[in-house]
Amino acid sequence: MELLLDSNILIYSASPSAEILQNWLSENSLYISDITLLEVLGYHRLSKSDLGYFENFISYCNQISISPDII
Repeated sequence: MELLLDSNILIYSASPSAEILQNWLSENSLYISDITLLEVLGYHRLSKSDLGYFENFISYCNQISISPDII
């Protein structure tokens, strides 16, 4: 299944208690928009460990540009 993830799903997946979500996401083709990337990585209080998690997660996602369909 192809999934376009919003920022909240990406953030929730970083929780240690989100193993079920992480497993489900790993079974699908994941897409994130530029705006999701900006929202997640641009958070001003992002810890180094969270940054590492998100950068790794994002490396497995297909990134798509913002378009009227995405908006």
